[in-house]
Amino acid sequence: YNNLKAFEVLPDNRVVWMSEVDGYRHLYLYNWQNGQQIQQLTSGNWDVTDYYGTDIVKKTFYYQSAESSPLERKVYSVDLKGRKKCLTTDAGTHIALFNSTCSYFIDNFSSLQQPTNSIVFNASGIKIRTIEDNASLKFEVEELKLPQKEFFSFKTTDGVMLNGWMLKPSNFEQGEKYPVLMVQYSGHKCKFF
Repeated sequence: YNNLKAFEVLPDNRVVWMSEVDGYRHLYLYNWQNGQQIQQLTSGNWDVTDYYGTDIVKKTFYYQSAESSPLERKVYSVDLKGRKKCLTTDAGTHIALFNSTCSYFIDNFSSLQQPTNSIVFNASGIKIRTIEDNASLKFEVEELKLPQKEFFSFKTTDGVMLNGWMLKPSNFEQGEKYPVLMVQYSGHKCKFF
């Protein structure tokens, strides 16, 4: 993710900026004239994964983050007093498209069980209407009885928690041996075991 994507100059000569200065990617507010930090808008042991914009009138900032889980993306708002609100609740990935005044957004949501659906919300996270729910596609995929991804976490010998997922064959039997294809996040190599 390019931190410059979050660069926004506000009408009052303040700047919204994304930085990893505290070890996690967060939003900051700076003075455009002298470059001094005014305030850190988001904080915590999680990353802001996208910045959507600012409601100038309400002085509220909208963003996507991995706050609830590194396996999920939800849409949030935060104001200058630090009041934060999660605008999307379902577990999975939410990608928002806000209008120019940040008063409404389209939430494109998907998960392991839900093909992408599109719903219009107001800036408070109240559902206005469904554009597409993909109910027929969801039913058709369920009828195929495909193997389901299983998420898991494990601790490395260095004490670092890592996440992974596994896709077992449809006819999987506990205790049997199967070939494994492993792809690691930090590299470009696939390994067969």
